[in-house]
Amino acid sequence: MGLVFAAVSFIAAFLLSCALNWVALIPWRRSAGAHWTERARRLFPVRASAMLNSWLLAANAGIAMQLIRGEATLLWSPAALAAWFGAAMSDYLTDRRIWQELPFQSWANQFVLHVMFFQAGLLLLIAAFVAMPPRFGWQTWAIAGALVAILLSLILASRSRFFVGRISFSRLPPGCATLPRAWRSRREQIA
Repeated sequence: MGLVFAAVSFIAAFLLSCALNWVALIPWRRSAGAHWTERARRLFPVRASAMLNSWLLAANAGIAMQLIRGEATLLWSPAALAAWFGAAMSDYLTDRRIWQELPFQSWANQFVLHVMFFQAGLLLLIAAFVAMPPRFGWQTWAIAGALVAILLSLILASRSRFFVGRISFSRLPPGCATLPRAWRSRREQIA
């Protein structure tokens, strides 16, 4: 039964997010001949709402699952996760409407990086809230310590030049032979 709710949550969130993003793109599509700053101004609300859609739809799917089942268990989490993933997958179609030449592989690489560095912290925080014991004790300190250690490692890894330069997701854009001068280290600028 939980898998059925998860599948329905995925499909419903995907379709609803596609429809909302399509409607939100109408002003951007109408500004086809405008200056790029005007087009960017009209595109910003679309991108912001697309990011919020995934979280709001996932929260609503989790609440609906909790209301339908009526049990105080974690049975809502597969439906919420499926809804979040469905709404996030609909963002590919939105990005394809903006950049027609965007291949799925490139979008998927950027999506994985986005989830790792920007959304993993919130997911870990929610998981820590769910895993917290009812009484304050050593388990609470262990969960809080693990959460802080993981978040710090994500922050430090995202700032590490070694990590960013070695992962296969980060490549120079096509037609760009070198990094911009501002991105280079001081030693490279002198040499």
